[in-house]
Amino acid sequence: MNLDNFAVPTNIAVNYIQKKYYDKYFYKLVLNVDQTKLIKDDKNRWRGLNYTLYSNRFALVNNLIKDIEASIVDDDYRFRSEGITVSVFTNSEANIIKLITDLPDRAASLYRPLNTAHIDMVENHKKVLVRNSLFEKQYKFKVYLKPSWTERESRFKEVKEWLTESKLDYGINGALNKYFYTNKSMRGLGYTIAVYFNDPQDLMMFQLRFNDKILKIEEAVLLSEL
Repeated sequence: MNLDNFAVPTNIAVNYIQKKYYDKYFYKLVLNVDQTKLIKDDKNRWRGLNYTLYSNRFALVNNLIKDIEASIVDDDYRFRSEGITVSVFTNSEANIIKLITDLPDRAASLYRPLNTAHIDMVENHKKVLVRNSLFEKQYKFKVYLKPSWTERESRFKEVKEWLTESKLDYGINGALNKYFYTNKSMRGLGYTIAVYFNDPQDLMMFQLRFNDKILKIEEAVLLSEL
């Protein structure tokens, strides 16, 4: 990996990806607009916001995008603007190196694979998330249940009864815990419902029983294992 031989400036935070962006890109570089030129929008009519508004944000973002496009050397990329930042997604290490070299004061954070093993894992195992820790710091598999209104109304009764009777080594996320063990209104409990397992055999048993209720399954692979 050419990026391994490139000295990323210390002002740029380096993070390691869990999966590909947009199911395609391995790298994300976040760049800030020139914050010394930001003008606060004190006349904005929306009050009570928990972030600052700037009257010239769009102009500065457009200027940053132009600078990015001038530095790009490989056209297989996309960008996304959020607030006063622009994120560039690419598979080209040449793009990353050129952008950091040309815009060292604008680059803020880099998201990248750790090594070629990391790339192979993410590329060939679509359900894998490469993480610093296991789910809930102890589980290898995370099973998302479909946000069915019928299941929500029954407070996932079948799932609770089966898990309780199965005596498997499992965990549940905070939302499902509230469905199981509180009387709180389901309208405020969220739509991300998940069950955790460590043993692939336990996961398989759960799949066999609730396959039609499963939205997706993720497997945690630790960075330290790559």
